[in-house]
Amino acid sequence: MYDREDREELTRFDVQGTPGEACYVLDRDGNRRKITGLHASGSLSFSISPFDVEASTYRDAAVGYGSFRIDGKDALATIIEEPGSDPKFSVNLSDSENDPGRIVDLDDATDGEEQRPEN
Repeated sequence: MYDREDREELTRFDVQGTPGEACYVLDRDGNRRKITGLHASGSLSFSISPFDVEASTYRDAAVGYGSFRIDGKDALATIIEEPGSDPKFSVNLSDSENDPGRIVDLDDATDGEEQRPEN
């Protein structure tokens, strides 16, 4: 996430790091391969998709939500605020009506679909 002022300046990103704990991927044959470093880079495209926000409550949490389309995908944005906690933001992106989508938790470096192989 970037500040509004930054988005006109940024056209590419480049991120490097080392996992803080054991991290693995599966190769084409299903063998686990340990990740010793990460490097991701690419180009950026910023867009604004205005949408109406509905308000509700669930138990003792205040919930704000709204749907919109971005880059041909359906999106559902949610904001959840529980007493004594900071608000939590997430966006669910899906390719079609029956696609459960992919949740992107904007408060965490990982998303809701992360799975770790067994040791």
